[in-house]
Amino acid sequence: MSVFDLHSHSNLSDGELSPTALVARAKSKGVDYLALTDHDTFSGMAEAKKAAAEEKIQLITGVEVSAVWNKLEIHIVGLDFQSDDQCFAGHLQKQCDARWQRAEKIALKLEQRGIPGTFEEAQEMAEGQVIGRPIFAQILVNRGVVKDRAQAFKKYLKVGKPAYVMTDWVSMEESIEWIHQAGGLAVLAHPGRYPISKTKLRSLITAFKSFGGDALEVSTATHKPTDIDILARLSCDNELYSSQGSDFHLPESHWAELGKFPPLPKICEPIWMKRNWHQRVE
Repeated sequence: MSVFDLHSHSNLSDGELSPTALVARAKSKGVDYLALTDHDTFSGMAEAKKAAAEEKIQLITGVEVSAVWNKLEIHIVGLDFQSDDQCFAGHLQKQCDARWQRAEKIALKLEQRGIPGTFEEAQEMAEGQVIGRPIFAQILVNRGVVKDRAQAFKKYLKVGKPAYVMTDWVSMEESIEWIHQAGGLAVLAHPGRYPISKTKLRSLITAFKSFGGDALEVSTATHKPTDIDILARLSCDNELYSSQGSDFHLPESHWAELGKFPPLPKICEPIWMKRNWHQRVE
Protein backbone atom coordinates (compact mmCIF):
# COMPACT_ATOMS: atom_id res chain seq x y z
CA MET A 1 0.00 0.00 0.00
CA SER A 2 1.33 3.45 -0.96
CA VAL A 3 2.31 5.89 1.76
CA PHE A 4 1.00 9.45 1.38
CA ASP A 5 2.61 12.18 3.51
CA LEU A 6 0.74 15.35 2.63
CA HIS A 7 2.19 17.78 5.19
CA SER A 8 5.90 18.58 5.49
CA HIS A 9 8.23 21.56 5.74
CA SER A 10 11.62 22.55 4.34
CA ASN A 11 14.09 25.25 5.29
CA LEU A 12 12.25 27.65 3.01
CA SER A 13 9.83 28.15 5.89
CA ASP A 14 10.40 26.71 9.38
CA GLY A 15 11.83 23.30 8.56
CA GLU A 16 15.50 22.31 8.79
CA LEU A 17 16.15 20.36 5.58
CA SER A 18 16.43 21.73 2.08
CA PRO A 19 13.71 20.61 -0.35
CA THR A 20 16.22 18.20 -1.92
CA ALA A 21 17.19 16.68 1.44
CA LEU A 22 13.54 16.51 2.50
CA VAL A 23 12.58 14.51 -0.58
CA ALA A 24 15.54 12.17 -0.12
CA ARG A 25 14.61 11.57 3.51
CA ALA A 26 10.98 10.94 2.57
CA LYS A 27 12.12 8.31 0.08
CA SER A 28 14.33 6.66 2.70
CA LYS A 29 11.37 6.53 5.11
CA GLY A 30 9.17 4.72 2.62
CA VAL A 31 7.02 7.66 1.50
CA ASP A 32 5.61 7.23 -2.01
CA TYR A 33 3.68 10.52 -2.33
CA LEU A 34 4.98 13.67 -0.65
CA ALA A 35 3.53 17.17 -0.38
CA LEU A 36 5.93 19.99 0.52
CA THR A 37 3.72 22.42 2.44
CA ASP A 38 5.89 25.31 3.58
CA HIS A 39 4.24 28.20 5.41
CA ASP A 40 2.84 30.81 3.00
CA THR A 41 5.28 29.96 0.21
CA PHE A 42 5.76 27.37 -2.50
CA SER A 43 9.16 28.71 -3.56
CA GLY A 44 10.75 25.32 -2.88
CA MET A 45 8.62 23.41 -5.39
CA ALA A 46 11.00 23.63 -8.36
CA GLU A 47 13.87 22.17 -6.33
CA ALA A 48 11.61 19.55 -4.79
CA LYS A 49 10.27 18.47 -8.19
CA LYS A 50 13.79 17.95 -9.51
CA ALA A 51 14.71 15.89 -6.44
CA ALA A 52 11.48 13.89 -6.66
CA ALA A 53 12.22 12.94 -10.26
CA GLU A 54 15.69 11.72 -9.26
CA GLU A 55 14.38 9.82 -6.21
CA LYS A 56 11.40 8.40 -8.14
CA ILE A 57 8.88 9.69 -5.62
CA GLN A 58 5.60 11.40 -6.53
CA LEU A 59 5.47 15.06 -5.45
CA ILE A 60 2.20 16.88 -4.79
CA THR A 61 2.35 20.68 -4.91
CA GLY A 62 1.56 22.14 -1.52
CA VAL A 63 1.52 25.13 0.80
CA GLU A 64 0.28 25.84 4.34
CA VAL A 65 -1.61 29.14 4.41
CA SER A 66 -1.94 31.04 7.67
CA ALA A 67 -5.51 32.22 8.16
CA VAL A 68 -7.96 33.39 10.79
CA TRP A 69 -11.51 32.41 11.72
CA ASN A 70 -13.41 34.11 14.54
CA LYS A 71 -10.12 35.52 15.90
CA LEU A 72 -8.61 32.01 15.94
CA GLU A 73 -5.37 31.48 14.01
CA ILE A 74 -5.70 28.40 11.82
CA HIS A 75 -3.82 26.81 8.93
CA ILE A 76 -5.22 25.76 5.57
CA VAL A 77 -3.11 23.35 3.51
CA GLY A 78 -3.38 23.80 -0.24
CA LEU A 79 -2.68 20.70 -2.34
CA ASP A 80 -2.31 19.95 -6.05
CA PHE A 81 -2.52 23.53 -7.33
CA GLN A 82 -0.67 25.14 -10.23
CA SER A 83 2.75 26.09 -8.86
CA ASP A 84 3.21 28.73 -11.58
CA ASP A 85 0.07 30.62 -10.54
CA GLN A 86 1.34 34.19 -10.15
CA CYS A 87 -1.85 35.49 -8.55
CA PHE A 88 -1.58 32.93 -5.76
CA ALA A 89 2.12 33.70 -5.36
CA GLY A 90 1.28 37.39 -5.03
CA HIS A 91 -1.26 36.73 -2.29
CA LEU A 92 1.28 34.62 -0.41
CA GLN A 93 3.94 37.33 -0.67
CA LYS A 94 1.67 39.61 1.36
CA GLN A 95 1.45 36.85 3.95
CA CYS A 96 5.24 36.62 4.06
CA ASP A 97 5.47 40.39 4.54
CA ALA A 98 3.15 40.01 7.53
CA ARG A 99 5.46 37.30 8.91
CA TRP A 100 8.43 39.70 8.83
CA GLN A 101 6.42 42.30 10.72
CA ARG A 102 5.38 39.69 13.27
CA ALA A 103 9.01 38.62 13.74
CA GLU A 104 10.02 42.18 14.61
CA LYS A 105 7.22 42.39 17.18
CA ILE A 106 8.15 39.02 18.72
CA ALA A 107 11.75 40.17 19.07
CA LEU A 108 10.60 43.37 20.76
CA LYS A 109 8.49 41.41 23.25
CA LEU A 110 11.44 39.13 24.04
CA GLU A 111 13.68 42.15 24.52
CA GLN A 112 11.16 43.55 26.99
CA ARG A 113 11.53 40.25 28.86
CA GLY A 114 15.29 40.68 29.09
CA ILE A 115 16.21 38.67 25.97
CA PRO A 116 17.74 41.17 23.49
CA GLY A 117 19.03 40.81 19.94
CA THR A 118 16.82 37.96 18.83
CA PHE A 119 15.65 39.58 15.58
CA GLU A 120 19.19 39.96 14.24
CA GLU A 121 20.00 36.41 15.27
CA ALA A 122 16.80 35.15 13.68
CA GLN A 123 17.70 36.89 10.41
CA GLU A 124 21.05 35.11 10.34
CA MET A 125 19.46 31.74 11.04
CA ALA A 126 16.72 32.26 8.41
CA GLU A 127 19.33 32.98 5.70
CA GLY A 128 17.00 35.22 3.74
CA GLN A 129 13.88 33.14 4.26
CA VAL A 130 10.82 34.10 6.28
CA ILE A 131 11.30 34.07 10.05
CA GLY A 132 8.84 31.80 11.86
CA ARG A 133 8.28 31.20 15.56
CA PRO A 134 10.34 27.95 15.52
CA ILE A 135 13.43 30.04 14.77
CA PHE A 136 12.82 32.12 17.88
CA ALA A 137 12.21 28.90 19.79
CA GLN A 138 15.60 27.58 18.65
CA ILE A 139 17.28 30.83 19.69
CA LEU A 140 15.83 30.45 23.18
CA VAL A 141 17.15 26.88 23.30
CA ASN A 142 20.59 27.93 22.05
CA ARG A 143 20.81 30.62 24.72
CA GLY A 144 19.82 28.24 27.46
CA VAL A 145 16.62 30.12 28.27
CA VAL A 146 14.60 26.92 27.79
CA LYS A 147 15.53 23.26 27.43
CA ASP A 148 13.81 22.60 24.10
CA ARG A 149 11.52 24.11 21.44
CA ALA A 150 8.40 22.76 23.09
CA GLN A 151 9.20 24.62 26.29
CA ALA A 152 9.92 27.79 24.28
CA PHE A 153 6.42 27.70 22.86
CA LYS A 154 4.87 26.78 26.19
CA LYS A 155 6.59 29.63 28.08
CA TYR A 156 6.94 32.36 25.46
CA LEU A 157 5.55 31.81 21.96
CA LYS A 158 2.14 30.15 22.02
CA VAL A 159 -1.20 31.95 22.28
CA GLY A 160 -1.50 33.86 25.54
CA LYS A 161 2.23 33.81 26.32
CA PRO A 162 4.50 36.88 26.65
CA ALA A 163 6.03 36.84 23.14
CA TYR A 164 2.98 35.74 21.19
CA VAL A 165 1.90 38.16 18.46
CA MET A 166 -1.47 37.90 16.73
CA THR A 167 -1.07 38.59 13.02
CA ASP A 168 -3.63 39.97 10.60
CA TRP A 169 -3.79 36.87 8.44
CA VAL A 170 -6.18 36.31 5.54
CA SER A 171 -9.67 35.04 6.41
CA MET A 172 -10.37 31.31 6.16
CA GLU A 173 -12.88 31.94 3.38
CA GLU A 174 -10.42 33.94 1.31
CA SER A 175 -7.59 31.44 1.82
CA ILE A 176 -9.81 28.70 0.42
CA GLU A 177 -10.68 30.92 -2.54
CA TRP A 178 -6.97 31.50 -3.26
CA ILE A 179 -6.28 27.77 -3.29
CA HIS A 180 -9.27 26.95 -5.48
CA GLN A 181 -8.49 29.74 -7.94
CA ALA A 182 -5.03 28.19 -8.37
CA GLY A 183 -6.66 24.82 -9.10
CA GLY A 184 -5.93 23.24 -5.72
CA LEU A 185 -7.71 21.46 -2.88
CA ALA A 186 -8.14 23.09 0.54
CA VAL A 187 -7.46 21.06 3.70
CA LEU A 188 -8.07 22.20 7.28
CA ALA A 189 -4.70 21.43 8.90
CA HIS A 190 -4.37 19.59 12.23
CA PRO A 191 -7.85 20.47 13.59
CA GLY A 192 -7.17 18.55 16.80
CA ARG A 193 -4.43 21.00 17.82
CA TYR A 194 -6.46 24.18 18.02
CA PRO A 195 -7.13 25.35 21.61
CA ILE A 196 -10.91 25.30 21.29
CA SER A 197 -13.82 23.30 22.66
CA LYS A 198 -15.42 20.42 20.77
CA THR A 199 -18.44 22.63 20.13
CA LYS A 200 -16.30 25.35 18.58
CA LEU A 201 -14.37 22.74 16.59
CA ARG A 202 -17.64 21.57 15.05
CA SER A 203 -18.50 25.18 14.22
CA LEU A 204 -15.09 25.66 12.62
CA ILE A 205 -15.53 22.57 10.46
CA THR A 206 -19.07 23.59 9.50
CA ALA A 207 -17.78 27.01 8.42
CA PHE A 208 -14.87 25.42 6.55
CA LYS A 209 -17.32 23.22 4.65
CA SER A 210 -19.64 26.16 3.89
CA PHE A 211 -16.73 28.10 2.36
CA GLY A 212 -15.98 25.22 -0.01
CA GLY A 213 -13.24 23.42 1.93
CA ASP A 214 -12.37 19.99 0.58
CA ALA A 215 -10.87 17.91 3.40
CA LEU A 216 -9.87 17.63 7.05
CA GLU A 217 -6.39 16.58 8.08
CA VAL A 218 -7.56 13.65 10.17
CA SER A 219 -4.31 11.85 10.89
CA THR A 220 -1.10 13.64 11.78
CA ALA A 221 1.74 12.96 14.18
CA THR A 222 0.36 15.31 16.85
CA HIS A 223 -3.20 13.96 16.89
CA LYS A 224 -4.13 11.54 19.65
CA PRO A 225 -6.05 8.36 18.71
CA THR A 226 -9.22 9.89 20.17
CA ASP A 227 -8.69 13.03 18.04
CA ILE A 228 -8.36 10.89 14.93
CA ASP A 229 -11.57 9.00 15.67
CA ILE A 230 -13.50 12.21 16.32
CA LEU A 231 -12.14 13.93 13.21
CA ALA A 232 -12.84 10.89 11.04
CA ARG A 233 -16.48 11.01 12.09
CA LEU A 234 -16.69 14.78 11.59
CA SER A 235 -15.14 14.39 8.16
CA CYS A 236 -17.78 11.86 7.18
CA ASP A 237 -20.65 13.79 8.77
CA ASN A 238 -19.68 16.91 6.83
CA GLU A 239 -19.05 15.01 3.57
CA LEU A 240 -15.41 16.05 3.49
CA TYR A 241 -12.43 14.07 2.27
CA SER A 242 -9.73 13.10 4.76
CA SER A 243 -6.04 13.91 4.58
CA GLN A 244 -2.95 12.85 6.52
CA GLY A 245 0.64 13.92 7.03
CA SER A 246 3.55 14.01 9.45
CA ASP A 247 3.92 17.82 9.69
CA PHE A 248 7.65 17.05 9.60
CA HIS A 249 10.03 19.91 10.42
CA LEU A 250 13.39 18.51 11.53
CA PRO A 251 15.18 15.16 11.82
CA GLU A 252 15.73 15.48 15.58
CA SER A 253 12.00 15.56 16.31
CA HIS A 254 10.91 12.39 18.11
CA TRP A 255 7.22 12.84 17.31
CA ALA A 256 6.99 13.96 13.67
CA GLU A 257 8.99 11.76 11.29
CA LEU A 258 8.20 11.59 7.61
CA GLY A 259 5.65 8.89 6.85
CA LYS A 260 5.06 8.11 10.54
CA PHE A 261 1.46 8.67 11.65
CA PRO A 262 -1.59 6.47 12.21
CA PRO A 263 -3.49 5.27 9.14
CA LEU A 264 -6.78 6.91 8.25
CA PRO A 265 -9.77 5.12 9.78
CA LYS A 266 -11.68 2.94 7.33
CA ILE A 267 -14.70 5.24 7.32
CA CYS A 268 -12.62 8.01 5.74
CA GLU A 269 -12.54 8.87 2.05
CA PRO A 270 -8.86 9.68 1.36
CA ILE A 271 -8.23 12.96 -0.42
CA TRP A 272 -5.98 11.28 -2.97
CA MET A 273 -9.04 9.47 -4.32
CA LYS A 274 -10.62 12.80 -5.37
CA ARG A 275 -8.09 13.28 -8.15
CA ASN A 276 -6.66 9.76 -8.39
CA TRP A 277 -3.15 10.76 -7.37
CA HIS A 278 -2.39 7.08 -6.77
CA GLN A 279 -2.82 6.45 -10.50
CA ARG A 280 -0.50 9.18 -11.69
CA VAL A 281 2.64 8.35 -13.62
CA GLU A 282 4.89 11.35 -14.11
